[in-house]
Amino acid sequence: RHFVLGGAGLHEDDDRRRLAVITDDERPLVFYGENGAMQHKMREPDE
Repeated sequence: RHFVLGGAGLHEDDDRRRLAVITDDERPLVFYGENGAMQHKMREPDE
C-alpha cells in the first residue's frame, strides 16, 4: 500500500512538504519532505 498526504490535507499553510507511507501492513516506511527531496529516518531499536 502507498499513501501520500500533502497540501491542505497535511498543512494549513503554504508548506509544500508531503508525507508518504509505503507499507505491507506490518512494516511501514515513512518519507517526509518536498517532492524529489524526501528523506526517511530509520527507527531506533526498541529496548
